[in-house]
Amino acid sequence: SLDHVLGWFAQPLFVDGDYPACMKERLGSRLPSFTQEEREQVRGTADFFALSHGATLSFQLINDSLKFGQLEDL
Repeated sequence: SLDHVLGWFAQPLFVDGDYPACMKERLGSRLPSFTQEEREQVRGTADFFALSHGATLSFQLINDSLKFGQLEDL
């Protein structure tokens, strides 16, 4: 979910100083908890948020015989 992708860092900084409720419910004790003092220290410590909408591409070699084949053609 978007809360797990962005909310885990954005909500503490920009909203209430704590992780999203859905993360706390799903991860339980595996997710560190903030004290009230830590929530107050963390909240509002960033004043800018940017999100890149660019695509991420991954490549996987399917056939080893094709490796660097284009160089052999030259």
